[in-house]
Amino acid sequence: MASKLSRLEENAYVEKPTAHTMDDARKFLAAVKKTGKIVQVGTQRRSTPSYMKAAEYIKSGQFGDIVMVEMTWNVQSAGALAQARGRTTS
Repeated sequence: MASKLSRLEENAYVEKPTAHTMDDARKFLAAVKKTGKIVQVGTQRRSTPSYMKAAEYIKSGQFGDIVMVEMTWNVQSAGALAQARGRTTS
């Protein structure tokens, strides 16, 4: 990952994991600092087994031609529930 960052020309979003060892994590951090770019690390669940299986199924063509996709993401966090009930969390 760090070697790829050395060629970074724009700000980037990268998905976890960025490193598997502390040494690699330090190299990653040094490479990010050297680029002077913004690098955000996170996850969009693409590497979750169920999402990977769904992508595999879609790519297999078993659905036929896909002409529309609609998605709903329901996050049931304590903060979201409190907000929905008109309360704030501390």
